[in-house]
Amino acid sequence: MLDESLLDSPDGLAEADRRALLRGAAEAGARVRTAARYAAEAGVNGLKPDGRPRAVLIAGPGAAATQTADLLGTLAGAGSPVTRLAPTGVAPAAGALRWELPGWAGSVDLLLIATPDGTEPGLSLLSEQAYRRGCTVVAVAPARTPSPTP
Repeated sequence: MLDESLLDSPDGLAEADRRALLRGAAEAGARVRTAARYAAEAGVNGLKPDGRPRAVLIAGPGAAATQTADLLGTLAGAGSPVTRLAPTGVAPAAGALRWELPGWAGSVDLLLIATPDGTEPGLSLLSEQAYRRGCTVVAVAPARTPSPTP
């Protein structure tokens, strides 16, 4: 039950927010609007897929890929399975991680690459592998980073 008197007391509200969730909840709307604006600027609305992918595969370092997989998995439900690809080892480039597509991945699947800096050479190798198999590849990276697709 919410004690409405807390809304008039910033200190009381902060004390009641033991897990520090209120700030994140207050910022969520702005983050969604910003993401939607960036997606529109990037031309996501113009993508014309051939239909729903059989599976969505997500790869990337750290929390970017994990959180993206969790969010998309929740949104897609059973409609399209969402699988996060974990690094399988070290890539040929110094200090780089390596990702591998599952053996079943092919032309009816979507690979989403989520990277916070766009410089991971292992993701470029993964996108080349996906391209050879006919997967649709989408990369989410900061502006002005090199394109991971061939």
